Amino acid sequence: MYFTPKNIDKIVNQIKEDDIGIIPCDTVPGLVGKCTKACAHKLYELKGRDKKKPMLVMIPSLDHLKNLVSTITPIQQTLIHEHWPGPLTIIFEKSKHVPSEITGGKSTIAIRFPEYVPLNILLNKLNEPLISTSANMAGKNAPKRICEIDLQLKEKCDFYLDKFECLFQDESTIVDCSENRISIIRQGVLTL
Repeated sequence: MYFTPKNIDKIVNQIKEDDIGIIPCDTVPGLVGKCTKACAHKLYELKGRDKKKPMLVMIPSLDHLKNLVSTITPIQQTLIHEHWPGPLTIIFEKSKHVPSEITGGKSTIAIRFPEYVPLNILLNKLNEPLISTSANMAGKNAPKRICEIDLQLKEKCDFYLDKFECLFQDESTIVDCSENRISIIRQGVLTL
């Protein structure tokens, strides 16, 4: 797993310019871009994804939650304390500042605070959230490894980082706590 700061710095600059691309995440390879309407549109178009399906938001630190969510319930706070950073995606009520294009028009937002050195370096240098979805065309299985990504998808991206492999090579677990209980939406690498 070798990478240099130049790899990360170049991608950070591209993301700041609204470019979208593929990076290895702690879970599975992700299509990523800035947390904006414009980048959400690009990702939906590139992937052929239904615009009613929300994107995942990855944050560089817990400080970024205040701009993304309207409230944090006690259950969510416990999950944050016990499992973040890590491969757990938590669904929150979204802040009014979050564009509906990112959340598929839903009043909720799916957020993850990852723990993986290359990804954390990128997020910290960027110092803003990233939207993400798995690096596959809509209707196809999500690749577990960077080498499994479809060549046509790679060619449509502005950047592609392949200097390291995903840590878990499995999707994150997604939980919804909006009804004051933990409901597992997708069972992934983390078992609660």
